[in-house]
Amino acid sequence: MTYDSPLISVIIPSYNRSHCVCDAILSVISQTFTDYEIIVVDDGSTDNTKEALQPYLSKIAYFFQDNKGVSAARNSGLRAAKGKWIAFLDSDDEWLPGKLAQQVKDVSQYPDAVLSCANISFEGHNGMPSIDFLKTCRDFVSHQVEFIQEPLCTSYAFTSTVLARRDAIFAAGLFDEELSIYEDIDLFFRLSLIGGFTVNPAVLARAYRRDEHTDINLSIQALNDRVKNYKSLIKIFQKLLNEQLQAKQRVFVQEKLSSSWFDLGLVYHRMKLPGKARRCFLISFQTKPSLGKILKFLIGLSGSVGINLLEQRRNAKSGFRRSVYYQQ
Repeated sequence: MTYDSPLISVIIPSYNRSHCVCDAILSVISQTFTDYEIIVVDDGSTDNTKEALQPYLSKIAYFFQDNKGVSAARNSGLRAAKGKWIAFLDSDDEWLPGKLAQQVKDVSQYPDAVLSCANISFEGHNGMPSIDFLKTCRDFVSHQVEFIQEPLCTSYAFTSTVLARRDAIFAAGLFDEELSIYEDIDLFFRLSLIGGFTVNPAVLARAYRRDEHTDINLSIQALNDRVKNYKSLIKIFQKLLNEQLQAKQRVFVQEKLSSSWFDLGLVYHRMKLPGKARRCFLISFQTKPSLGKILKFLIGLSGSVGINLLEQRRNAKSGFRRSVYYQQ
């Protein structure tokens, strides 16, 4: 490890994760690449996290702050980081030993990259099979490292596999501290406007499904609060429309924004809030008008039968989503 001028700063935010944060740290210490520093930001834990970390204090930089959320915790780590590159690791995930070495190789092969990401497996729980993130969730079937020059329209980056240039992160504006879910893809979208991404299909990290309270696990939060889920996505895509986008990128963002408004309308319909549902359907149509959107808009106004058909069709087309993993 190099503390004065490391190539990589590893940032691990943690909140009430004394039961697993040490395993995350050990997975970094076990890396074959050693030019890094480890920054652990304790976001106001009320469990015994501080005591659990005592054996590792000589190997990590430990910061404690009042509870402000994962975005603020990562930003605190970023401001303390000394490395040219930033590697993010969630406190409930772990890396395989060759993770950093492989990604350093990937970015040296593509010097224009501002972000490198790799594959991750969701580990089975109570008999569940492991899930290959890129293949199952993103339909990425390449067997070699690929460089994506305009990555906005793709979404391959899972936070615990990301290695990103520190200067690019600051140029993009850090994490949005008003977001507590999708804060990672919000930053990655903004980074995609600065430069290209490398994608490595090799599984270099593991995510574990754990029985945790909702206030700890953000994926469970997203499942349990669908209004917050889609409002967060709406904010993200609205912000992107204020950026200087190419024509193809603007169409992509408008389509995503329109879909998020429509999905929020479906949520309000299930909550028996027809007025809010109709407003969302109208905004969805206004955001990206088309013949298909006219049909969806009219169906959205038609009542429960039509909306139920739309929901069935949407669920059939959406395929596997990684958030569903946390329901099982």
